Amino acid sequence: MKNFVILFISLFFLKTVLAQCCTPGNPVGGTTQIGILDKKAFRAISFYRYSFSEGYWEGNKRTENSFVKNGKFNYAGLMLDYGLSNKVNIETEIGYFISKSQTYNLDPPFTSNGFGFNNAVLSLKYNLINNTAYPIEWTIGGGAKIPFKKKYLSVDNVELPRGVQPSTHAFGFATQSLLFKDFPKIGLLLILINRFENNFTDIKNYQYGDILFSSLFTAKKLGKSNCTTILQIRHEWRDQDIVSGSGIFPTSLSKKGTRVLASGGNLIFIAPQINYSIGQKWNISFLADLPVYRFYNGAQMGNKFAFACYLSRDFAGKCEANEE
Repeated sequence: MKNFVILFISLFFLKTVLAQCCTPGNPVGGTTQIGILDKKAFRAISFYRYSFSEGYWEGNKRTENSFVKNGKFNYAGLMLDYGLSNKVNIETEIGYFISKSQTYNLDPPFTSNGFGFNNAVLSLKYNLINNTAYPIEWTIGGGAKIPFKKKYLSVDNVELPRGVQPSTHAFGFATQSLLFKDFPKIGLLLILINRFENNFTDIKNYQYGDILFSSLFTAKKLGKSNCTTILQIRHEWRDQDIVSGSGIFPTSLSKKGTRVLASGGNLIFIAPQINYSIGQKWNISFLADLPVYRFYNGAQMGNKFAFACYLSRDFAGKCEANEE
């Protein structure tokens, strides 16, 4: 069953889904794949994601605030995973915004477009439990978020707005946990993933809020075919951003610092997906990402929909070599 969901677990939105369009970060949620690779095994995953946002929300209701007409991005990325041992893997992720834009309600309409590398992620994963008799696995991990540039992106000597910047421009860290249970007799798999992200302060004394993702997956193989259907239910909690010194953002004081009022919130998404396995080595997957509940602190643009496609390949480790 694992071979049919190798790719889909990487889709735990391989890092954040950018449900809040104006929030920089990696638009794909959790770099966790399906547990641990064997020693010297190697996994490569490439992906593309498109996201579209439109309309402002305050709390859980639409608001008339419409300074930004819409926002969207096109994002491509690559994830690499290597088995240092049968219990420890090293993982890296890099991604690039082909475009990340906001269109403003001006006359005539004006679009601001950013592009460039997102933060890279380098982490280690460790397998705590792997019981094949009663198929269950628990893997934890953690690592660093590394910016390619600390300087903000400028075009024609004009610094672009924060909402279209390609990264947080600051270091950070991420921790994650993956727990899955297989029911091979009925061809069903349940997976629970939790991920926490923290961002440090950038060169302009701006710090994006902490993020906690919790995602539950169910996967069901379609008969004797190579297709698996997957349904993800994901909750995202985002803390408010913090800024030091004067600025244009409405703020309030807190123990941590000065909070940006129009930032953070609670979001719930559903993401149906279908995965096709070729020779139990290649996997291709397509998914849609749809918000079903949104609660924003202050007035913020809300994500309307997103879709993505992924291609993965596992290369020989101990188990694969034995099978061959």
